[in-house]
Amino acid sequence: MPVSFPHRYGAVSRVSVRRQEQSHGFGAGIGGRKPMLSNHAHGDLELNFVYEGGIRYRMEDRDVEIPAGSISAFWAAIPHRVIELAPNTRFMWLNVPLTMLLRWNLDASFVSRVFAGDVVIDQAGQGWDADLTRRWLRDLASQQADLFRTVEIEVEARIRRLACFCTAERNDDDRSGTQIAAMTAYLVAHYREQISAGDVADAAGLNRHYAMRLFKKHSGLSIWQYLLRLRVSHAQNLLLTTDAPVVTVGLESGFGSPSRFYEIFTRECQMSPADYRRRTANAGGKLSAVSA
Repeated sequence: MPVSFPHRYGAVSRVSVRRQEQSHGFGAGIGGRKPMLSNHAHGDLELNFVYEGGIRYRMEDRDVEIPAGSISAFWAAIPHRVIELAPNTRFMWLNVPLTMLLRWNLDASFVSRVFAGDVVIDQAGQGWDADLTRRWLRDLASQQADLFRTVEIEVEARIRRLACFCTAERNDDDRSGTQIAAMTAYLVAHYREQISAGDVADAAGLNRHYAMRLFKKHSGLSIWQYLLRLRVSHAQNLLLTTDAPVVTVGLESGFGSPSRFYEIFTRECQMSPADYRRRTANAGGKLSAVSA
C-alpha cells in the first residue's frame, strides 16, 4: 500500500486546491499493471524505477519511454498518464513534494529543467537501484520515523546523482520550455527579494500576462504559488536547522511581514511555524500514514 506523510514534512495536501496543484505527499508504491484511462497530475516530483518491462508515458502532446533498469524524474503537475506497459512490467513510483524538493537546495538548472517539462532519465541506471528502491518501499511501509528520515536522505542523494549523470528527453525546439526554465531559474535565485511578475517575465523576455499564463499552463502553479512555496521551503529549513525567532525566519525567507508569513506558512503546511518546529523536534516512533 502506498504511504505518505504530508503534514510531518510540510507537503501541501488540501481538498480546496485544484487537483494538479495538490501534492500527494512523500510516498511510494508499485505501479499499476494496466494503462491509465485518463490524465493524472499532482504537485510533486515523481521518480520511477522500472524493474522489468517498460513504460510509455503520454506527457501532454508527446510520448516518453522509460525502459527496464532506468530511473527517471519528472514534474508531475504536468498532465501525464501511462499509455502502454510492456508485458510483465513492474515499476516503482515515488513522489517528492515541492516543499521538500526545494528544501534540498538542488542545482537550479536541474529544478528548472524538470519544472519546464523535461523527463530526466538515467537509462544506464545504477547496479544498486533495484535493491535501493525496494528498500525504500519497505522502509516507508514500516512508518518508523527514523527509517522514513533515512529514505528521505537516500532519495535526495539519488536525485543529486540523477542531476549530475543524466540524459533528458526534450524537444530542443521547445521554446516555451526554455522560457519556463528561465523564469524558474530567476525565481529560485531571487525568491527572498521583493520581486514582481514583471521581473519574472523579463527574465524570459516575455510580456507579463503571457508569462503568467505560460507558467501556469506548464507547471500547474501560478508564479506566485511557486514563489510562496520557495519561501515556505526556505522557512522550513531555517525552522529545522536554526534557533532563530519565528519572526526572523519569516523575514529571512522573503515574507514582508510576520502576519503574512504566519498566514501563508499555516495555510501551506496546515500548522503554524512554531508548531512545525516543535513537532519536528519532538517527532519519534511511528508517524501517521495517509494513503496517496
